[in-house]
Amino acid sequence: MTFGFTLKQETTTNGLGRTNLMDIASELLSAVVEIRPIGRSLIFVAYSFGGLLVKEALRLADHGQSFATKDVINFTLQIVFMGTPHRSDGDAKSLRESTEKALAVIGRLDPKLQEPLSVFFDERLEFSQAAFLSLWMLHSFRFKSFSEGLVTGEGWPVLSKTAASFEHSDDKHDIIPADHISLCVFQSQLAEGYRKLIVELQGAVRLIRSHRLHLRNQCLESLHFPELEYREHNITPTLESTADWLFRNPDFHRWSQWHLMPTKTQHGLLWIKGKPGSGKSTLMKECLRRAKQLGLIKSISVAGFFFTTRGNIQLQKTPLGLFRTILFDLLQQDRVLLSAFISKYIEKGSTFPGTWQWHQEELQQFLRLAYTGRIEGVRNTILFLDALDECDENDQDVVRDLIYYFQELCSSSKLKVCLSSRHYPHIQVLDCPQIVVEAFNSQDILHFVKTKLCPAGQDRRAR
Repeated sequence: MTFGFTLKQETTTNGLGRTNLMDIASELLSAVVEIRPIGRSLIFVAYSFGGLLVKEALRLADHGQSFATKDVINFTLQIVFMGTPHRSDGDAKSLRESTEKALAVIGRLDPKLQEPLSVFFDERLEFSQAAFLSLWMLHSFRFKSFSEGLVTGEGWPVLSKTAASFEHSDDKHDIIPADHISLCVFQSQLAEGYRKLIVELQGAVRLIRSHRLHLRNQCLESLHFPELEYREHNITPTLESTADWLFRNPDFHRWSQWHLMPTKTQHGLLWIKGKPGSGKSTLMKECLRRAKQLGLIKSISVAGFFFTTRGNIQLQKTPLGLFRTILFDLLQQDRVLLSAFISKYIEKGSTFPGTWQWHQEELQQFLRLAYTGRIEGVRNTILFLDALDECDENDQDVVRDLIYYFQELCSSSKLKVCLSSRHYPHIQVLDCPQIVVEAFNSQDILHFVKTKLCPAGQDRRAR
């Protein structure tokens, strides 16, 4: 995208008013947020006083309240300044004086500018510069400053090398053999200024590719734990032709259809209940397998979690383990969700440098943002959550909160959740169809007995 701006006088109800350059920074930030997908890396190329806008826009993004606004600063990887004032020089005592001096030169070159342009600035100029240096140290984005190597046609320099560079950053500064007005005007691809700019941008593109892969791997590593799939892998798969009754069940069929949007009587939550040993976990594993096959065809994200109290694996029996597991799976299927989570990961690392762990509440909040419309473009998703009765040693309050949380998320059209448990805990959930396994699985049990329990060579007819 390109962003232009004009400094002008305007007649207001209080008389003659002026556009303040620093106010335009919020317009720049809004324009970036509007057209940029969440998680897309950013490179800014700013000419002259446009660089002041970029620095102020990044400061505003860092203090933004919305997810999309904060995402801008998290994914800014490179800034190229072309003739932007950054500090005072030998003749100016402050950045503002350097800027005013440069504006005065430009004013003499442009007869339409009849008054000192310093009226378009205020004290935010110095504050924005200090904030930019803090953001640079915090987020480690790259920047490069180019300054003019020639004076203007009138013999006046606009910015000195000192004013157009950062202190103690000679490696981040270069000179282009042009005056300030022609700094971004290139006669051909062979022009020295053009070649220097392209080299800088090519380096930024290479950085983006490696940086995104590195962040993806770090995000997944922060969620993973060694026993993440322990319980699922230890569940016996279904025998051939068993479990088919579930997929013919009217409630299950209605729940699984994406064209049936949530209504007052039909939400995206389904609950499978059964006695101990009735085969609930085996059914859920088969549901997960079939849903993953469907997801590949219809671009639906699918994940599952199987609570268990067996062994001494704490994360397999807690909501924290649940959220880490399903996010670990979903991020590998949904690019939009991954990009949004990378931004969350960067923000977390900036707030808590060093070693840290995810907390249940922040992962819950992230999923709430994703599936209630705050993050646009998230794929339709199906979750299978098995053995709720084994969550936190069957703490009924924890289980109740978990069910109501997913019921809230399922009120949107993006998420469907299938739960399974024994007939307890006794929790009343409105508008949630329930399927009782032992009411339908008699033929599956008979098939299992014939296949697995009858000795070889004997008549396997039921007796």
